[in-house]
Amino acid sequence: MVKSKIFKGKDIYITSGFGKRIYIFNGTKVSDFHYGVDYGTYLLKLPQYAIENGKIKHITITGSLGNCVYIEYPRLKKIFQHGHLDKILVEVGQTVDNNTIIGYTGQTGQTTGIHLHLGMFPNLDWNKNYYDRNWEDVSKYIYPNKTVIELANEVIQDKWDNYPKRKELIEEAGYDYSEVQKLVNEILNKQNNNKTVIELANEVIQGKWDNYPKRKELLEKAGYNYSEVQKLVNEILEKQTNLKKGDKVKVINAIQYDGKPFKTYYDVYDIIEVKGNRVVIGIGKVVTAAIDIKNIKKI
Repeated sequence: MVKSKIFKGKDIYITSGFGKRIYIFNGTKVSDFHYGVDYGTYLLKLPQYAIENGKIKHITITGSLGNCVYIEYPRLKKIFQHGHLDKILVEVGQTVDNNTIIGYTGQTGQTTGIHLHLGMFPNLDWNKNYYDRNWEDVSKYIYPNKTVIELANEVIQDKWDNYPKRKELIEEAGYDYSEVQKLVNEILNKQNNNKTVIELANEVIQGKWDNYPKRKELLEKAGYNYSEVQKLVNEILEKQTNLKKGDKVKVINAIQYDGKPFKTYYDVYDIIEVKGNRVVIGIGKVVTAAIDIKNIKKI
């Protein structure tokens, strides 16, 4: 028993796999090559869904496959063939997604009971003769049908390699990489985003989040609001230092806020502006430098 994307997780089972097979039909032993996979539905006429964004390429009615729909999936570069349908609910040229019901399982054409014949071949082979289309085993594209949350957790556990190999592997397995990665990002942001603003502000003051602009980049990448954190950092530092505009200070380490050295020509400077640990000093209103608060001393 398996669960499939095409049947939205309903229980189904394989009645005939891909490749060479021997079976009895109308009392006669038959040996042939099966260009698809047959799925039994416990005699239920279940709705069949497209597995992702695609387009209805062709619809046929034949003696062997009965009502048959061909869906082209551009991302996968494959065409899927749904045979023996009881009802067809789509039209040629119609766009579909994983919520589109294309029809219901049936037993039209040459069958021994209600089931789905599912075939798959590269879309580049559409104009080739039926038997020359490089048919592939479709099984890996429709099951095992892991949920997006299961895949996201596996990605976080490093079970799907790193990008771009991860993207290749996930898409090769028939999943939507963008959907999986989006959830991965959301989970990681929630895991990281469990510190309070006050905790973050104190870490910033302790130098654990680098200097601006790298600090802004790191905080936002971790899912935090940089402006909110930095505002509290500024408030804490202003209270701790009690420095304010107009105070007199002495430079004890002539390094600017951005890490570059500067020359001092005076023993005492005026504070022109205080923003957190960033202090602008000068003579009167003439700016000399922006400097880290730790590199000056109030006099």
